[in-house]
Amino acid sequence: MIDRLVSARGRDVFSDDYSPQQAIQSQELINPDAQKLAVIFPPWHGGGRFTDRLSERLQNRNWAVLNYNFHNQIIEPNPNRVLASYETVQAEISVHLDEIQAGAAYRYMHFIGISLGNVAMALVAKEYPDFSSATFVVPGSNLATSMWEGARTQGIAESMEQQGHTKSEVDEAWRDLAPMNNAVAFREKRVQTFISTTDRIILPHYQSQMNEALINAGSHLTSQSSRLGHGASIIKFCYFSGKI
Repeated sequence: MIDRLVSARGRDVFSDDYSPQQAIQSQELINPDAQKLAVIFPPWHGGGRFTDRLSERLQNRNWAVLNYNFHNQIIEPNPNRVLASYETVQAEISVHLDEIQAGAAYRYMHFIGISLGNVAMALVAKEYPDFSSATFVVPGSNLATSMWEGARTQGIAESMEQQGHTKSEVDEAWRDLAPMNNAVAFREKRVQTFISTTDRIILPHYQSQMNEALINAGSHLTSQSSRLGHGASIIKFCYFSGKI
């Protein structure tokens, strides 16, 4: 039901004035004096009260929490600008984590990617290997094909087609953004996935493919599944199942 409501939203509005340098809108470090750090990579349009609740639960268990907020145009009908946006996210967050760790020296760092946030998480993991473990929540293995086939992003796919782009062309352009192509960054790391078997936003076979990529890369994987769909699975994880 939640997925149908989200997918029925009107077309997203994208501005030509957007710059990839605006990809990271904000960052907030909460409970910084804890010894362990959780880094949350949010879903498209932000996590709102759901990631706020996850952050609260982690703080109650004595974690420091680093929350990011990305611009809504981190995914849009401009393939080159999407690539540049994610390159900005990868570079800036990696530098930021270096700076934070130099000042605080957290003994443990856990990454949490939620939906579209898994793309950013995998890219940062590739650039910044000094994290301890990770959680993928309703991840897609491939940004291009997940976007092209997902119910929520049909407007973007249609706009790209109207511009003359094809799925295979965008898939090739975004090859380096596909989380499955960055799975090696999680080799020998403890990784958990929380996947939905009824998802209409990121189709279930792309989530299963991400599991396979992580296993093949040599990560120490555990996986949970939900039948609640995309949005409800995120809510369940943030409110009840977000154990790391």
